Amino acid sequence: MDVIYRVKRDQIPLVVMMMDIDHFKAYNDNYGHQAGDECLRRIGDCLRRTVIRKGDFAARYGGEEFVLVLPNTDAHGAERIARRMIHVISEQKIVHDYSPTAKFMTVSIGIAYYPSTPDITPERVISDADAVMYRAKENGRNQFLIKTF
Repeated sequence: MDVIYRVKRDQIPLVVMMMDIDHFKAYNDNYGHQAGDECLRRIGDCLRRTVIRKGDFAARYGGEEFVLVLPNTDAHGAERIARRMIHVISEQKIVHDYSPTAKFMTVSIGIAYYPSTPDITPERVISDADAVMYRAKENGRNQFLIKTF
């Protein structure tokens, strides 16, 4: 990741978010793969509308997970973006009758915040954000958690 080199060089903070679509397997299994693909496209469109700064990066990270890399972002900015993402996705009103969490599609977001970045690696930031995301899922889903590293 070139961004890792840049944040280390410039000594700027970094936020990495992992986002997982809640109960996506149940959605895909019950509504079909075409509906699942359309759901993924709609969630991706929400991310593109939410992450708008030139240096920010959002991508699908396999399956139903997405990663967001936000250089020069502080914890408050990360929380604001996560709240906006959850809101924009909820506005889509993607019906999910097979979710025990909500009747519409929801997401869980793990935020790894690095106010200082001297010893980070691409593998570490992904692992850290993924671990925080799983805690958000364990705590009931349809939410975000942030941890400072």
